[in-house]
Amino acid sequence: MKFSTKAILSGLFASSALAVASAPAQAFNFTTGENVGACAGISYTDGLDTCTTADGFTLTVTQDGEDGSLGGFLSTKTVNGVTALGVFGDPSPNEGTLEEIDFGEEITATLETAQIIKYIDLAFLFQPGEFGDVVFEVAQLTVNGLIGTLAITGDNTAAWSFDGSDPVELIALSESTEEGSGLYRILNPFGDLAVDAIAFSSVELAGDSFRFSDYSLAGIQAADVPEPGLMLGLGVVGSALYAARRRRA
Repeated sequence: MKFSTKAILSGLFASSALAVASAPAQAFNFTTGENVGACAGISYTDGLDTCTTADGFTLTVTQDGEDGSLGGFLSTKTVNGVTALGVFGDPSPNEGTLEEIDFGEEITATLETAQIIKYIDLAFLFQPGEFGDVVFEVAQLTVNGLIGTLAITGDNTAAWSFDGSDPVELIALSESTEEGSGLYRILNPFGDLAVDAIAFSSVELAGDSFRFSDYSLAGIQAADVPEPGLMLGLGVVGSALYAARRRRA
């Protein structure tokens, strides 16, 4: 039985489109309340060290990937209109701020299957002189043993570097001043690396005292890794197009 090239290609494009559609982006945002699921409105008074968003991220107070080893509870807070998640009541001796991720504290976001991270939103990152901070704050993210850092550099700028790469300048979504919320979006933070866990921690900076950074997690967007069938389908489409052109020639 013979089929027209047009019909074959239409079917292949349709199947490829279905494969693309089966890998939607997932995103949660504490400020808008989008997809936060069981993490919505979470407070230290709930006494929870783990919660799961509606799009499948499990957020847990951790240390080196071990549940509950730090103690403390998950808690959200809002600064100048931006809401984000941190740690409350951690017994760390570093005098960290409440409801943020301070030096010695860690939140790990896990997924059931590895995905590509489209962006990460971090909040409450400030510079010296704002909200009593004396350092340009730095957030540390760890995936698959690789480390990335987001370092504040000014009123509305920060630098992102992953695994020793050259820093990329970011512009704040909300400034690192007392009128803002120190909100930054890191686009495609890990390139095409698929990850199933991201550890959010802080770093100790040089100085005599109060040299610790603190910040909170505001949101993440992830997308499924394309299925092998999708790539195969696209390859078949390409082959069919090539064959059709040869027949016309």
